[in-house]
Amino acid sequence: MMTYEERCSQSVADGGRSISFHRCSRRGIQVHNGKKYCKQHYPPFVVQKGKEDRQKWEREWTIKQLGWKLIKAEREVLDKASKFHEALGSDGVLPSEWVASGEAQGLYAAVSKMKDIAASIQKKHKE
Repeated sequence: MMTYEERCSQSVADGGRSISFHRCSRRGIQVHNGKKYCKQHYPPFVVQKGKEDRQKWEREWTIKQLGWKLIKAEREVLDKASKFHEALGSDGVLPSEWVASGEAQGLYAAVSKMKDIAASIQKKHKE
C-alpha cells in the first residue's frame, strides 16, 4: 500500500450531490513544482490535452459549418434549376430574355459555389 506522500497531489471531486474533494488515489510518478502527479493530472499533460481537444473541436465545428453552407448552396442550386426548368420552352430552347437576365450564369455560379464548399469539406476531413 502506498503512503499519502506517494500519491498524486491533485484534488478530485467526489462523485455525488455534495461538493467535496479528495486526493487522487493514483501513484504520483512525475514531479512538477515540487509536487507529485499521476500521468492524468500532470500539469503539462493537462495543458497539452486541452489544446488537442480544442483543436479537435474547432475542426469538427468547421466541418459542421461547411455542411450547413453546403445545404444552403444546394437549396440555391435547386431553386435556380427549378427556374431554369420553368423557363425552358416546350421545344427545349431558352427564351433570350432569360439568358440575357443572367439567370443562366446564376445557376452556373451556384453549382460552382456548391462544388467549392464540398471540396472544402473533403479537405477538412483529410486534415
